[in-house]
Amino acid sequence: MEWFRKASDQGHPHASYNLAIGHMQGIHEHLDRGDAERLIAKAAENGVPEAADMMDTHCVWGNCDQ
Repeated sequence: MEWFRKASDQGHPHASYNLAIGHMQGIHEHLDRGDAERLIAKAAENGVPEAADMMDTHCVWGNCDQ
């Protein structure tokens, strides 16, 4: 998770997605409330198909805001 954080901080969309999903699955890397959804949205905007699917299926219902 530490490496996903570092890569996410440098703008890598797949790392942002993986960091958010890991957090949502209980692998705790410090994220503030709403950060997971923001990271998934960032990844979706940058072409990560899994992130776009997550935005459409889970985040739309508030399931990404932890």
